[in-house]
Amino acid sequence: VDDTFGVADVAVGSYLNYVPVFFPNTDASARPGIAKYMLRCAQRPAFGEAFGAQHQQLVVQKTSQWLEGGKGPGAFLKNMLG
Repeated sequence: VDDTFGVADVAVGSYLNYVPVFFPNTDASARPGIAKYMLRCAQRPAFGEAFGAQHQQLVVQKTSQWLEGGKGPGAFLKNMLG
């Protein structure tokens, strides 16, 4: 509801952080709000402690790429679902 990080963020963030792993061709540039949220979660020190520095770096890299631009509307779901 406010800008604090809560249990819902842990649940949603932990699910979304695997998108770059299981769906490596995903382009979330058409969903900048989701990409920004994933980036904020991945930049938390506790994220690196929980998932490891290598995974944290992957999520930060992919979300940063998405925020710089991608393949246009619909690419996120198209690439994720095939």
